[in-house]
Amino acid sequence: MKRSLFLGAVFTTVMVLVLPFVGGGGPSWSNRTLHAITDKFLKGRSDVAVIDFHTGLGPYGYGEPITHFDIDTPASRRVRAFWGESVTESKRGQTASQARDGLGHYGLNRVLLEPETRLTMCTLEYGTFDRESGQKAFRADHWLHKYGDPLGKEAGPIRAAMRRQFYPDTDDWKEAVLFRGHQITRQAISGIQRRIP
Repeated sequence: MKRSLFLGAVFTTVMVLVLPFVGGGGPSWSNRTLHAITDKFLKGRSDVAVIDFHTGLGPYGYGEPITHFDIDTPASRRVRAFWGESVTESKRGQTASQARDGLGHYGLNRVLLEPETRLTMCTLEYGTFDRESGQKAFRADHWLHKYGDPLGKEAGPIRAAMRRQFYPDTDDWKEAVLFRGHQITRQAISGIQRRIP
């Protein structure tokens, strides 16, 4: 009986800029990479736990574990058994983010199918700054790529605002992220070891 723990991370500026705007004529680099990792390491495992790290929504420094599974399913109950009462459910409208299709969660859920593989996954969303400053940073970044010069002098402040929005360079925020990340990872390992139904 093979089990796996997969940790996905979206911490780098490049990934933050690429992932929210997936589209185009075919699978993105992120999509192809995730499928390659899944095919090589996760398919055929009896239990897989995934933590999908995100930043940008919610209270500053707090890591909110979110499930996007349907309400009251075995998968949503496993998420709660792994990570406890702090779990919020997007499909109940409890989360800092909204329920939507296209997330890594839904892609993995289509590839790792029960009963062969029991996927237990949460999105760990770390809060940074308020939504208004995030929207302002996104608007400026969109403007830069549509009308400006991404290599010009106006690019520096816009990139700095995006980085600040999604990666606050402060010791208190980094410490909170590390603490909560360690806690959620430890809980995932424990959940896999306990083989929660």
